[in-house]
Amino acid sequence: MATLAAIVTMAARILSLLLSLLMAGPMSWPAFALTRSLTHLTTAGSPGPTSILVNGVAAARAWCGYDGHGNVRFGLNDEGVISDRYTYDAFGVVIEPSGSTPNSHLYCGERFDQDLGLYYLRARYLNPNSGRFWTMDGFEGTQTDPLSLHKYLYAHADPVNGVDSTGHNTDYISFNISTAIAGGLAGATYGAYSAQRTGRNIWAGAAIGFGAGFVGGGVFGAVPAAV
Repeated sequence: MATLAAIVTMAARILSLLLSLLMAGPMSWPAFALTRSLTHLTTAGSPGPTSILVNGVAAARAWCGYDGHGNVRFGLNDEGVISDRYTYDAFGVVIEPSGSTPNSHLYCGERFDQDLGLYYLRARYLNPNSGRFWTMDGFEGTQTDPLSLHKYLYAHADPVNGVDSTGHNTDYISFNISTAIAGGLAGATYGAYSAQRTGRNIWAGAAIGFGAGFVGGGVFGAVPAAV
């Protein structure tokens, strides 16, 4: 009974944490340092191993960290030291940036055109100040989805939970995360139960089960709710 109580307590703690993150929205989820370069190596000339060009200007190699919404939230140098930080409003306007590393990939990891003041989203450009696309959508929309009839609306006017990387379709982040959370909780419960039955460490079993379930749930829910 004590073991069962421990499993229930652990599951309750995990659920409480995940629900608080889900309610707060993707833009508040922790940022993670990943290995996507802020800039790209150039093949022009004979650059050194860390030499890169940004808009024709030599710069040191840098890396970026993303939040749950896909926004670049900080920049790192090769030593792993945070050199830049970024905060955004719902539609991608940068608020109080810090640092001076050249970087054009910001909101949702998309490229920001400094000259136009717009984000490049393949089919169209997004104006973050108005929260609208610069040009009209070529898709006519559907009668069963009134928001799709709007020719300039970005992410169905719900940019906290949705993104549009193509200029045509809205993908809802919360849908994928919801299925990942459900899979993680199921995996953690089964992992803890299985570990208890085989005499292994319950917490280790729960952690492994949660990881496997979270990834599986995320993949299962990765088919975007495209409209």
